[in-house]
Amino acid sequence: MNSCIVAKEFLTKSLLNVALPSLAGAGFEAFLRRTAGEILDIAVREVISDLDRIIFDEETSDVTS
Repeated sequence: MNSCIVAKEFLTKSLLNVALPSLAGAGFEAFLRRTAGEILDIAVREVISDLDRIIFDEETSDVTS
């Protein structure tokens, strides 16, 4: 599920790179880029957290089995 968020944000950022220069001023474009960057940071942290949980749950299961 979280990998879908990352993919969506990547595609959104790609769209922003093409569409923003003609639709908004430089200040607004910078704001949107910072916001997209923050969203990507959060999404990546969530994916890493999910992977850590999966890996450690599997290791715990292997040890207790």
